[in-house]
Order: sequence, then structure tokens, then C-alpha cells
Amino acid sequence: NVENINFIIFDRWGKKVFESKSLSNGWDGTFKGKKLDANVFMYHISATSIIDGHSLHKEGNISLIR
Repeated sequence: NVENINFIIFDRWGKKVFESKSLSNGWDGTFKGKKLDANVFMYHISATSIIDGHSLHKEGNISLIR
């Protein structure tokens, strides 16, 4: 029930380390093929419902644990 999704993850300095526009493509904790160290990252998700056109915007932190 979601269309036009955009999922972005940034490191603590604001560098984009991941972006996906697909529900089936998630982040595996890597950047340019290399595993990132355990750290706190920021995420931004925006999506639109195909049912009623409602827009969703979420931001927050995610901890990568190795």
C-alpha cells in the first residue's frame, strides 16, 4: 500500500551512506561494499500511500551493532 518511498541513511557527519527507492531493498550496514563500524546513523523515510495519497515522513537514529 506504499508508493514513492525514499529511504536514506546518513552517518553522523551527514554523509549519505545508503539510499533506496524500493521496499525490497534494505540497508546491510555497508558503504561502497565495506562493512561500517558500529555507530549511530540517522535515517529519513518518506512515502506515499496508494490508498488515500497520505504522505509519511519519519526521521530518527538507528544504531548499527556488530
